[in-house]
Amino acid sequence: MKLKLFNIVFLTIAAIFTQSACSQEEQKSQRIEDLNFSHGSLQHYIHNKYVLEALDLTMEQRQNINKSSNKFGEDYTKTLENPPFVEVGVKRLPNGKITIVNREDTPQYKAHLAKLQTIRDKLKTSVAEILLPHQKKRLVQIVFQRRLHGKGAPFQAYVNRDLPKYIGGLTAVEKSVLKKAVSENYQQYNAEILELKKKYEMKMRSMLPKEKRDKVNELMGEPFLWLHTIK
Repeated sequence: MKLKLFNIVFLTIAAIFTQSACSQEEQKSQRIEDLNFSHGSLQHYIHNKYVLEALDLTMEQRQNINKSSNKFGEDYTKTLENPPFVEVGVKRLPNGKITIVNREDTPQYKAHLAKLQTIRDKLKTSVAEILLPHQKKRLVQIVFQRRLHGKGAPFQAYVNRDLPKYIGGLTAVEKSVLKKAVSENYQQYNAEILELKKKYEMKMRSMLPKEKRDKVNELMGEPFLWLHTIK
């Protein structure tokens, strides 16, 4: 009985600890400083006019971000232009054995990558200091939307294999439900977008005199939905 009670208490504590760890990890992922950006990717966000509108930045904030971005560009370019010299290729060791030395495995190149990462981290820190709390939160949300949706079809985020780790996991049933919903709603989404496209295309054509409108209709026919325009 005591052993059974001990097991229950142990499992309860373990569950609480796991939940706490997940909460801390999720909270950590909501900070700009903890997001990983490849070269230039953070700049793609902070210089995108739609992102800037969503963040509702002041003119002073935009100017400060531009300064930080310019400094990042200068430092990054300078570092890339002066890569370390590393001797790579086939080498014979003192014991007579042959080894292959890859550039990525050399201490010099690892130090070079670390320096580039430091420059990227400085930009993240700088942007985080410029933005207000609600702006930082919104930027992180936009980054996650972009990453989870990726270049896939609409609603790709909801079947992205990385989604569960940010929301405390998904059961097999929940994944199945989302996958089915994405498939079903994608068809309806396309149909509605197509109707909307037709509506406004025909509105544009209606601005023309009938004779020229007829020629445009003959030239282009029914509006065609390019799938990549709705992702």
